Amino acid sequence: MQYVILIIVAVVIVVVGLLYREMRIFRVSEYAFPTPKLKGEGFKIAVLADLHGKIYGEDNNKLYDAIDRAAPDIIICAGDMLTARWEYTFEGHFEDDGTFISGNEPYEKMIRLLSRLAKKYPVFYGNGNHESRLYRRREKFGDAYEHLGEALRDAGINYLVDSREDIEVKGTPVSIYGLDIEKPYYERFEKITMEKDYITGKLGPAADSGDSLKLLIAHNPDYFDAYMDWGADLAFSGHLHGGVMRLPFVGGVISPQFHLFPKYSGGMYYNKDGRALMVSRGIGTHSVNIRIFNRAEVVMIKVGSL
Repeated sequence: MQYVILIIVAVVIVVVGLLYREMRIFRVSEYAFPTPKLKGEGFKIAVLADLHGKIYGEDNNKLYDAIDRAAPDIIICAGDMLTARWEYTFEGHFEDDGTFISGNEPYEKMIRLLSRLAKKYPVFYGNGNHESRLYRRREKFGDAYEHLGEALRDAGINYLVDSREDIEVKGTPVSIYGLDIEKPYYERFEKITMEKDYITGKLGPAADSGDSLKLLIAHNPDYFDAYMDWGADLAFSGHLHGGVMRLPFVGGVISPQFHLFPKYSGGMYYNKDGRALMVSRGIGTHSVNIRIFNRAEVVMIKVGSL
């Protein structure tokens, strides 16, 4: 009996330690993306998704330092950097010294983090379902969506809502698109088809940006095929939080839509042409605040030549 108690205690200690690590200690995951469209030097992209207002260290210093050490050339925010809850305020303002002040601490610290990063790196932000919820549910959130857009733009963020930004990164022309995915594509228990024409109707044809490297911020990874059919070279998603729990050789267990064993739950997924979807496991959580064998992550992608 004594041995049984010791085993139970040991298992409880291991599980508690694992949960603590998974929820509070993020990792930096590195990937490579070779492309024939590289015209100059290779470059690095940092990807943040599903922060949900999580705070790592005083004023998110741990998160800022990890990104800064990696020295990316651009930063992509792939949605759900905040949590849309009706009791939160999304009003705020910048003080004369550049500090963002709000009555919603997680939101306040998120804007401060991105503002600091934008002073050093180009930051591109696309909507997830939580950002979109702010304008879909105006009866609850009021002018929250306008407050968010104002705060991001004042922080120096390139906020891409069904729009694109053309830049050059170390000699390579790059077009960055932000797709604002509508509510039916996030419905629980069912998955509707997303056609290429849906994306074209929002962003225009991918060919409009010429032979540039096309980066697409599209929060829901379920529609990988549609993103590739439209013409994305590299798409960025999150949303699934890695599937909450991950199993060896299987991947994530469940999606927010309650689909079991989602096909694209975390990592880099290539199509037959060598174009890819990067799915972040996320850096925060909400509602179901648990991760099992599923560390929070900041993603770093090295874009190089074939």
